[in-house]
Amino acid sequence: MQPGGAREYHVRRSSQDGSQNALMFLLTGNIEILEEAWLYTASVKDRAWLERHIGDLEGAASCIEAQIDAHGRLWSDVYYEDQVIQDGRVCDAQAFAAHGLELLAGLEELLGRDQPAAHYRARAAQLARALVTPLPRGFWDQAQRRFTNWVDRSGIAHDHIHLLSNELPALFGYAGGAQAQAVQSLLEEHIEDFQRFPSFVAVDLAGYTPDEIGVGGPYDLCAAGRYWCWDAAYWAWRGDGARLLRQLTQVAIEAASDLNYRMGERYDMDHVYYIDGQTWHGSPDYYEYPCVFTWVLLHDYLGVGFDLQADLALTPRITGGGRVELNQARFALAYQAGADEFQLTNLAQQPRSFRVDLSVLYPGIAEFALEQSARRSVFQNGGTVRLQPGETCRWLVTIG
Repeated sequence: MQPGGAREYHVRRSSQDGSQNALMFLLTGNIEILEEAWLYTASVKDRAWLERHIGDLEGAASCIEAQIDAHGRLWSDVYYEDQVIQDGRVCDAQAFAAHGLELLAGLEELLGRDQPAAHYRARAAQLARALVTPLPRGFWDQAQRRFTNWVDRSGIAHDHIHLLSNELPALFGYAGGAQAQAVQSLLEEHIEDFQRFPSFVAVDLAGYTPDEIGVGGPYDLCAAGRYWCWDAAYWAWRGDGARLLRQLTQVAIEAASDLNYRMGERYDMDHVYYIDGQTWHGSPDYYEYPCVFTWVLLHDYLGVGFDLQADLALTPRITGGGRVELNQARFALAYQAGADEFQLTNLAQQPRSFRVDLSVLYPGIAEFALEQSARRSVFQNGGTVRLQPGETCRWLVTIG
């Protein structure tokens, strides 16, 4: 919504050849606001705000539910790819909707609203089951061993080996073990295409046809920050800190070399479309890559996240160990990762709780001994610890 009141993108858009038409972003905002509300609540613990607005969030969810059919399929039309004519049901949207409704269920539980919480969990499960069901009812292509991007309203499947359509079902825990392994094999097979610049939307870019590309051109058939955000989340879930560091470095080098740390909208890397010697096209000074860079650095690589039950969640994925210190008021912590111990210090002026997971830094370690204020406890992954201002605790990797 623009300051003057104009709505952007909630319009119908035609394909290049004029044969197809789809509604832009029918559900994108309704789904994303659920995640934003969860992040805000987990970050600042503003229960009063949540109590005032839980009805509004349920209103956003009602629009999502109105587009779910009897088979649990979400008829979303276009989901944040505004130049791809996805006139039907989209794998990304189905996955994001299921995840968003799960997050809303968690917010309902936080307020003690058990009945709506159960309702939204059931709805999320319904969407998840339909998501991983084989074509034509779901999105799983049994012959190709991958998820299809979208199925149009004529029942035709459109598959260009889409990145998020394959990563999200695994990331959110909806894909079965064999499906998740097939996704990982797919990513490894096409890693150079997907990581040409974090992160390309699909492998078969040249295969998009004039009835699939929007009338404005193939802008979305490349890399954008919105894809990188979730691609990085997938590699963080896999515990691949080295991949995250490569992505961060790649973006930093591009930003420094050609835009003085201001980044453009879409990065095609002079690849299939717009072959003119430039690496990016679209709007200059765009927000996606700078914002996503900060998010991936802090949340995925350094591992500082949010939790409804603790003040902060900490899952470091840094490579090679070392010390991290964050003095911003929202974070205010320092940690030191060594070969056989991990130390955490609360730099804030008030006591805080930290939910710590050290399983990525120390893979294969079954237990950790926590030493805090002359007390010793044992945790599997790290556990939850409460620290006073300036207090430091340490986890011993080897238990005597």
